[in-house]
Amino acid sequence: SRFNNFRRVWIFGGDDTLWESNMLYEDIIQQFLDYLAACIPGICRHRVRQKLAQIELEAIGQFGFKVLEQSLSRAFQEVCAEFHLELPPPRELLDSVQVRMARERPELLSGAEAVLDSIRRRGDALVLFTQGMLEEQLRKIAHSKLSHFFDAIGVVERKSKTSLKQLL
Repeated sequence: SRFNNFRRVWIFGGDDTLWESNMLYEDIIQQFLDYLAACIPGICRHRVRQKLAQIELEAIGQFGFKVLEQSLSRAFQEVCAEFHLELPPPRELLDSVQVRMARERPELLSGAEAVLDSIRRRGDALVLFTQGMLEEQLRKIAHSKLSHFFDAIGVVERKSKTSLKQLL
């Protein structure tokens, strides 16, 4: 292994480990829930959020990282059917999901850089192992300005033991 000269190898993820990437995702979901609440007074936001989470779990294999847009659309259809309503879909919100996610500039989590610097000064190896669409993850890595800390960087569509072994 290329890491034989190191005492330890530390493996970090990117999203929600070194930088916050969930805020935009949650913001989009809140806008979706706001839209439904405006159209259907008294709707239980928590129940819709649970329905959306279930749909995402079912759809992730089919849609991968475009799951949010597809799940919002399906949740909207199911809620309308449940309430026997024909409502216009939140087209502007649905159409903007991928563009907004692509423009996202994640913020470093507090202390992330200091932790990496401390590990690096000890002489341990650092590996960034993150998953997602390659272009999006590379943009996040560049924006983070943390790449110089890492001895290896791997971006995979889906993390697995095999993909980690290939990186190491």
